[in-house]
Amino acid sequence: MQKFRLIHEAAELAVEDDLRDQLEIHAGRNGRSGSRRTNISPIWGLAATLLIILGISLWWNSIAPDTSIGDFAKTEYIQYNASGLRGEGQEQLTTGLQYIESGEMMEAALWFANYAKNNPEDVEVKFILADLWYQAENWREARKSYRQIIDENGIPWKEKATWNYICVAALHDWDTYAEEQLEALQSDLNHSYHTLAVTLANMME
Repeated sequence: MQKFRLIHEAAELAVEDDLRDQLEIHAGRNGRSGSRRTNISPIWGLAATLLIILGISLWWNSIAPDTSIGDFAKTEYIQYNASGLRGEGQEQLTTGLQYIESGEMMEAALWFANYAKNNPEDVEVKFILADLWYQAENWREARKSYRQIIDENGIPWKEKATWNYICVAALHDWDTYAEEQLEALQSDLNHSYHTLAVTLANMME
């Protein structure tokens, strides 16, 4: 709005100065006989152009997404390979992890989905699956998987899943549940992602 006010005032001053010049010229020529064609100063066109550009800019800013929030969510999202929580039993996931390493994400997602179905107690596999859906930009399945971890399991998986759910929602279709979780993280000073939650909330104001 400050930018709009400055440009608008500059345009008004330019038009006012031009009108004053036109009046002075007209007064000096008053009394001359014959009809004459009125010349429109280029300053009028400049002022109109500035106002049109400003209007388009304000309209675009009103509909364009806030890329800073999206960039923050992408940067702070917790990828599985950065979680560092897997202990024993890594060999059981060899096939699925090989799919990931070779870049076959859909095959990996299907493999981990089947594994999670047969091993519902393995929370880490659910986290891997949720992350795979995220990487595939399947927001619905990513939310669903993270929500399942949040509802069924405790720290530290719940903390990580909660934060990732918020990040996914910030990237695509912010919802009431994400709002509630973000508020909860801001209130919980002991939560591992409290500081990030406060930062994100401030960015969204």
